[in-house]
Amino acid sequence: MFAVGVICILTWLVCTLIIFVNVTKKSTPLGCLTLLMLPIMPFILVWTTYTGNKKVMGPLLYLTAIIGFSYAAITLSQAREDLEPFLKSVSQELDLKCHLSSVGSKNGLREYTLGCVYGGADKIEFKNIEELVEIHRSTLAIEAVKYYPKIIKANEDSSIVLGVRNKGGITTCFRLRPSGDVSESWYSGAEELCE
Repeated sequence: MFAVGVICILTWLVCTLIIFVNVTKKSTPLGCLTLLMLPIMPFILVWTTYTGNKKVMGPLLYLTAIIGFSYAAITLSQAREDLEPFLKSVSQELDLKCHLSSVGSKNGLREYTLGCVYGGADKIEFKNIEELVEIHRSTLAIEAVKYYPKIIKANEDSSIVLGVRNKGGITTCFRLRPSGDVSESWYSGAEELCE
């Protein structure tokens, strides 16, 4: 189901690019306007300005958008529902306020990425980033992974990437497995959450 959504969204993007190139050949300002209003303009221009086969491109654009973004919304909704008990537990027990940032797959495994803020972040003192990663690993990640296999309908083909934002723009990241271990620890900047 997830793959169908991704394929539809990619098809929608290709259709949008075809319409953009076609419209830009006729009118450069209209092409620039299409880029500025990307989600809306292709749906209008496919019927008004597009010079290609409107009977094919119009329905293809609409159907791939509807199907792709519906699948994406369903996937995110299901992920939020699956993670809700885990999020409540880490919030109550560890003072981690988390939100679902993305759902994806890596090496064939479903991966949930969470962005979190730790309530006790201002009390932690560290000398370097590696020390902060180790402090968060021992105090937060190892404790949080205990709630993963107990609460979530987890199976071996999923993982949670727990990203804990800190003062100074550092995000410590941990990959939690349903088996109850923290398989990977790293850090990233504030802009890119655990990439």
